[in-house]
Amino acid sequence: MPTVAAGRAGCHQTRGAGADGRDRCTVAAGQQVSADRAPRPVRRNVDTFVELAEHPTLQLAIQENLAGHGDTSSAVVAGSSERTATDLNELTRNLANLAVHDLDYSWECLRTGSDETVSLPLRAFPNTRMNEIPLWLPYDEAPPQRGARTSAVNPVAVPTESARELNAETTPARLLVEEWVRLSKRSLVPPRDIGIVDHTKACAGLATAICAAASEAGAAARMIDIESHGVTSRFNTLVILLPQSPKMDDVAAAAAVTEFFSNRMWWPGVTDAGTDYWLVTVGGEGVVADDAPPDPVHAAASAGFRSIGANYPGVGFRHLDLPAGSTASDSGRAVVAALHTDEESELAFRNGGLYAKRIVACNSSAVHSDCVPYEHVLIVGGTGKLGLEFCDHFAHCGARRITLVSRSGGDAAVADRLQGIRSTTATQICVTKCDVGDQAAVSQLAAENQGAPADLIIHAAVDYSAIELEDITATKVDDALRAKVIGIWRVLEAFPRAENCRVILCSSARATIGGRGQVVYSAANRMLDAMAHRLRAAGLDCVSVQWGQWTVHFDLDERSMAQLAAIGVVPMSPRDAISLGMNRLGRNAIVGAFDFARARSVLGVFGYGPLVSQLIPPDVDNPATYAPVEPTTHSRRLIDLFAESIGIDRAESIDADVPMVAIGLDSLQALELCRRIKVEFNHDLEVSDLLGGASIADVVAQLSAQKWAAAERF
Repeated sequence: MPTVAAGRAGCHQTRGAGADGRDRCTVAAGQQVSADRAPRPVRRNVDTFVELAEHPTLQLAIQENLAGHGDTSSAVVAGSSERTATDLNELTRNLANLAVHDLDYSWECLRTGSDETVSLPLRAFPNTRMNEIPLWLPYDEAPPQRGARTSAVNPVAVPTESARELNAETTPARLLVEEWVRLSKRSLVPPRDIGIVDHTKACAGLATAICAAASEAGAAARMIDIESHGVTSRFNTLVILLPQSPKMDDVAAAAAVTEFFSNRMWWPGVTDAGTDYWLVTVGGEGVVADDAPPDPVHAAASAGFRSIGANYPGVGFRHLDLPAGSTASDSGRAVVAALHTDEESELAFRNGGLYAKRIVACNSSAVHSDCVPYEHVLIVGGTGKLGLEFCDHFAHCGARRITLVSRSGGDAAVADRLQGIRSTTATQICVTKCDVGDQAAVSQLAAENQGAPADLIIHAAVDYSAIELEDITATKVDDALRAKVIGIWRVLEAFPRAENCRVILCSSARATIGGRGQVVYSAANRMLDAMAHRLRAAGLDCVSVQWGQWTVHFDLDERSMAQLAAIGVVPMSPRDAISLGMNRLGRNAIVGAFDFARARSVLGVFGYGPLVSQLIPPDVDNPATYAPVEPTTHSRRLIDLFAESIGIDRAESIDADVPMVAIGLDSLQALELCRRIKVEFNHDLEVSDLLGGASIADVVAQLSAQKWAAAERF
């Protein structure tokens, strides 16, 4: 088979001319060759293109250029390896792919045994008598209506500002809370092969107890040293143990979180799609009424761990929280019981049983309206997008004085917005430039306001940035926690407060559901949630509100906004959201607008189906009958192809109506999926359509339209 290697190529050499006079292999080496020159050999019957590079970058471009040169359905575009590869598996897979597509490949060269004729019956072969039965596939597809045919996939675009406002009007924000329910019954999985990671060497007793409990349950468990030996694929469950934290203040807790995420000696990497990854924390959740406030370090670790799982759809990333002070033997049995519990992603062991986390609608009877005009409202991060919305809200509610604190002090746009608020209210609005991460600056701010104690403090400051796990450094974590956690801790320690002062900490829904590139952001917000628990236990009227996506919050980049839209998070109107979230809640809460069908289906792919199983649209009369729509028979083959392309073992968890990019499809996988659809369905699909937000249902519509259009011609 003629072959061209594209990439770092040039200085073409011809080797091994065949009997037909054509080149058996055209090799390029020595200089850079542009991808747009790859189609030239097509006219010489070259049908295999290999990119020799450390990481594939040209395959998509080569495939697109080949598409404009006639029928290239038999052309193969392959790479050599990937920069993240730690072994020769990827290279071997690519070589095997080339061999399979070469009709003249000599498979005999792979034989390692003798050349003697193999006698029958074959050893270890499941011989059986053949039973020939003709099997026919049922024809149960109905032709689509003529008016519903489509010839193109509509990509999902990032919504414009007007579209966000429209969505906010049609999808009102809702008030949700986290609940823990005791599992009276649970589905189990077969005995697991468990690898235990104790990177701190402080959990030896628990690790020993897990091994003993696993043996009693018919499972197998042993310690693994990631640094020395790595992780083998023989484990189907990996458990990362965190030791109980000593008592510490927020500065020390932030330092511990920085160490955990920047020095990732605990992270084994994903080696097998069939492996479940568990993080075991101690006292990181508030599960039952007599629980102590959550440990901020363990709370942050679990939230960041959830976000790591967003990069691996179909791989289980799960969390178990143990009670503080429990014995090693009790904890060991609890860990083994959790590891053998099917589907649940968030578990806690309390009072001798397993509890599972659920997100549910807040009981309206526990919410009390807050219409009191405040004397002095202090808004940290007050000149940001959200801070200005809070300022507008409380100014129109009759607040006498509002102090906006920010590191920058605002700009011309902020001044214009404040001028508009001042012109329509009698509120005195002051803007103070202060870096709340600086202890001296906070002390000066407090001294300047000794005669004006705050009766409402809102923490809306954030230093947001999307950071992938491999790019996390100590400096980046420090910067995020300095603005989000340490700053408000210093303000609450120093700033004068009225006796009835309320404190509202602005967290994010990412703290609960995570997201790609949100490891640090999720962890920082979860620390705020834990802080609110602690302050409330100390007698302060404090809650943490996990906000969803705002129509005015443009601190998020387009990628993050698209991710939120893909998982069903709809931008919400600031006016409605603030009115809902500023009520006296008495506990931490979530305020957000959701496309419930999409949220349930997409989060289910990442193992969070049970977590959001009770999220139902507010207009559903009978919640018991509400369930995701099963994919049609016609789409099942496409779902299987898609699952194989992106490496998901559980194809049944894929929702045909969700954009494929939201489930994890990248450009190279899209290229492979287009090629397989062309081979199997003889349908040309644009890679740009898949990357633009097409779902499997959209592709099915294209195939159906093509099928019935062809039928009409005959």
